[in-house]
Amino acid sequence: MEINTLPNYKFVLEIADCIPDRLVILVGSGISKPPPSDLPVGGDLRDAILSLIKDVNLFNKLPKALQNNLKIALGGGVFQLPGSKDSLEIHGLPFEGLLEIYEELFPGTSDIQNFLKHNLQATDSNWIHYFLASSLLRKPPIISALITTNYDTLIEKAVSSPRWERVKVYKEEQHKSWVGDRPIYLKVHGTLEDAESVIATLSAESGLASWKKQFFHDLITNKVVLILGYSGFDFDVCPEIMQAHPKKVYWNTLRKKDKLSRDAYEILKSCKGVHMYGDAIEFIDQLHSKLVKKIPDFIDSSTKAELLKRASDNHFRDRAVDTNMFKKDNYTFWLIQSSVETGAGTIAFDLLRRLKSEQNSPSQKSLLVLRTKARAAFLQEDYKASEMWYLRAIRACQNKTIKADLWLSYFEACRLQTLPHGGRGAHLPQLSSLPSWFPQLITLTWKVVWAWSAAFILLRFQKGIRQNCRARGYLWLRLAQVIDNIYQLLRKMPLLSKTVPFFRFSGLWCLKRADRYFGISDNYFGTQQTQRIRLRLTTASTQQRLEQAEQLKDYYRRLGYLTGWSNSNRDIINTMLEIPDLSGSQFKYMCQLAQEALQASTSVDDRPGMRKARDLINYLEERDTPNTQFV
Repeated sequence: MEINTLPNYKFVLEIADCIPDRLVILVGSGISKPPPSDLPVGGDLRDAILSLIKDVNLFNKLPKALQNNLKIALGGGVFQLPGSKDSLEIHGLPFEGLLEIYEELFPGTSDIQNFLKHNLQATDSNWIHYFLASSLLRKPPIISALITTNYDTLIEKAVSSPRWERVKVYKEEQHKSWVGDRPIYLKVHGTLEDAESVIATLSAESGLASWKKQFFHDLITNKVVLILGYSGFDFDVCPEIMQAHPKKVYWNTLRKKDKLSRDAYEILKSCKGVHMYGDAIEFIDQLHSKLVKKIPDFIDSSTKAELLKRASDNHFRDRAVDTNMFKKDNYTFWLIQSSVETGAGTIAFDLLRRLKSEQNSPSQKSLLVLRTKARAAFLQEDYKASEMWYLRAIRACQNKTIKADLWLSYFEACRLQTLPHGGRGAHLPQLSSLPSWFPQLITLTWKVVWAWSAAFILLRFQKGIRQNCRARGYLWLRLAQVIDNIYQLLRKMPLLSKTVPFFRFSGLWCLKRADRYFGISDNYFGTQQTQRIRLRLTTASTQQRLEQAEQLKDYYRRLGYLTGWSNSNRDIINTMLEIPDLSGSQFKYMCQLAQEALQASTSVDDRPGMRKARDLINYLEERDTPNTQFV
């Protein structure tokens, strides 16, 4: 279905007719970019950080081919599959992802808060801010709700009023005291006035808190939603718009050629919405002109003229993003860890080798070096080397929460040595290698038990802060993964298959605990992983497995980089392979996904990803024989 794309002035009358009871306005950082505010948008912040971490000696010493691969992995680009007419725009790591990497590398610093405060503080509100503030605070209000993903306070500054304290909501306590008959100003990602409320990292943004979800639905269900200055590339907001079923959505972009995000497209398609384009300030001006015919006292002409003059006197200025808050000696590790995060393990290893050769490598960063080496080795599927580096990092670490996380990573490296990891369930090695495998199994099992117990003890006596709850979720998820491996192995052995119910129920119990902690910490990524294991441990229907395959596609492709796309394809295939009766069209679809995964992994030199994709291609080719019957 094609989306209507028309100039925004054509919809002024339609939208004005929805006022006051049916209209909800959602705004993003784009409304704070026009003068005199001149604040950077998310893309500007990301570009500045990428320029920062790419402007280091290590990056410049990479061969040109690897530099280009890393630029695609981090910054995105247009990717074309051989033989395909369509090209895919890869968006790269969002600025929230880059900030999360920094937070993991250097916990306890205020650098991120200082970066946001410094770059997103402005004293001058523009005409859009004033219109929105006046619409909400007027008695009776012009709109029923205003929702923003912005951290800045320019809407509040536009109109000074004590009523802001009654209508503004950014934390749960405020939501509990809200009365349904008054207008609402919801700041989804928090506000700079309260640093603890700011959601600026990828895992924190990956899913709305339960109270926000419910509130969001209450505000926009069966309402007309006008969206201004919002890209739609967040992980949390777009899924909730889709599930809330608004009556209609008008989504404004500056230019007709501006591409809508995949989520935005799906939202507009589901509610027969409109993609409208044009300058937002001019559109708000036209909307105001329509409204004053019905509400003469709504914003007097002299105030409006003054605000528009202020904007015309301050033409668009590309305000430079200041990154001085981030210490220079951290850039190298930030670059290496970012390459690890995108799955570009080969590039990470190359960077680490070059770091080792630098004489001025700072000794105080030894824990970071060890941890990064461990993760890079893990990505290369060298689990034995990864185990060694994680153990060294554990010895060097003093922070209990980080140490627990390292123990869990060590646990994972040992688990994947215990049984060959094929992606289609655990399986025993070949008969000839069984005698040497059993002693190794006993040793690794002891290490797995020891690592899990150490992490459990470290986390057991700490306060239930968000980061600690996230770690506890992964604690139970890792145990569920081991149980799932045993379950998959035993159910293939006739003599031992009767013992599998015990492992199935214990695995599901662990997943229930993991879900509970992921729910407390709003960790969408962890919840997706628990769902994948739950489907394997239960007799899930074909429909449930197909739905999970779609969720996996959404989960990974929102990450926006090529290795995420490759992982998505492989996981969808592995999920679908567990369906008892595959149709011919489903089989053809999986073959296409496997080829795409191989091409995507090749583009960023993700060698383990390439090997896994080839394994799947070979496996699918073996299934595609004359004796194979597809329904």
